Amino acid sequence: GYFEGLLEGFRNTIQRDVVVDQALWSGAGITNFNNGYNGVLNTSLPNRRNALFETYGPSGSGLIPQEQSAGLVINFGNIESNPESGNQDEEFIELKNPNNEAVDLSGWTISGGVELSLPPGTVIPSNSSLYLSPDVHDFRLRPASPTGREGHYVIGNYDGHLSNFTEILSLSDSDGSLISEVITEDQPSDAQRFLVISEIMYHPEEGAGEEFIEIMNISKSTTLNLGGISFTDGINYTIPAGTLLAPGNRMVISASDFKNGTALSNGGELLKLEDASRGTISEFRYDDETPWPISPDGGGTSLILKNPTLKPDPSLASNWRPSLTSGGNPGNTDAITFRGQANGDLNGNGIPDLIDYALGNGGITQMTGDTFTYLKRLGADDVTFLIEASTDLIHWNDGSALLIEQSRTHQGDGTELIGSKLSPAVSGTHWFFRIRVTLNLLKN
Repeated sequence: GYFEGLLEGFRNTIQRDVVVDQALWSGAGITNFNNGYNGVLNTSLPNRRNALFETYGPSGSGLIPQEQSAGLVINFGNIESNPESGNQDEEFIELKNPNNEAVDLSGWTISGGVELSLPPGTVIPSNSSLYLSPDVHDFRLRPASPTGREGHYVIGNYDGHLSNFTEILSLSDSDGSLISEVITEDQPSDAQRFLVISEIMYHPEEGAGEEFIEIMNISKSTTLNLGGISFTDGINYTIPAGTLLAPGNRMVISASDFKNGTALSNGGELLKLEDASRGTISEFRYDDETPWPISPDGGGTSLILKNPTLKPDPSLASNWRPSLTSGGNPGNTDAITFRGQANGDLNGNGIPDLIDYALGNGGITQMTGDTFTYLKRLGADDVTFLIEASTDLIHWNDGSALLIEQSRTHQGDGTELIGSKLSPAVSGTHWFFRIRVTLNLLKN
């Protein structure tokens, strides 16, 4: 059997050392190595097998159950995303076992709004529940049930926090097969619906100002009460009671307002903004390396969220750009708007006006060797850029996967120069590239 082979391997490994250590072995009452080995092989191992499979197994006391049945279902139970205490770490996800036997969840995963891989040995007894938590310590201190001293099975700590917005939570087994899925309830506060982090100055150019974060009310009609809203990761700051932010307005929080010696990291970090009840408004990580814009990293510009009224995902680098000018644009917008006919040619240069607007006059692109470069107008957030590729100049497809972005250089004139190299995986083919520009109709 398996363990017999394992013992034989150990025996062969240590046999030579036994002779050297014979005096030590003799002192412990083991005078013959082979007798000790045979005792483990012929007595200890069979006795242990008998205890596991007979004495405590299904035919004995039943303490060790039979092999787990196939196709057992685990369901999502209660989910609390907004604890009454205001402590987001007291939220929880309940998993329910409706089966008449225990279920081993070792290696199963929760994904979607939060992430967790259940550790080895995670078992839900029959007809029982397992609670998942971002902080097991805080779960046990909850002021209301479920809480500590109630005999609950609790596993943590999962990554992230549940949103008050609708999201999908998925439970998959150790093979990655989907076992259960749930759509959470949509119950956001006004701040969660309408407040966004719209600009970040995390690494000002030396002598050219200070760090700041800008937040914006993207509602067209709702004035937000910001009192008690706090930055709890990245920086510490709580907005004073009675602070109101009118629809479409912005508020700038300067470095002089940051508390507890906190500052924005020059290398990127997690930012978290919470409402007065400690519900998450925004939680994401910015970075100072490609694909994130790099000129805000000491180059004088700030990070600007593109089209903030559409509430884009702030965790995606593609939704951010550098500000047009050094020092950022605190309290205002530097976005520009296309006005005119997309296919017109007001300046008579033979290039459609939309291309002139999006790429700078003339729409400069260049392919040198395996490097493709083009100018892009900053602030033209109302257009979408798509790099297309072709091998015959007739059939064109999305070419973004063929290029690896290498650099973005702020030109200081409201444009940035983007350079990409052809992926080595397709470098043996002769490629043509072009840029398709689409004007978006922005609504919120």
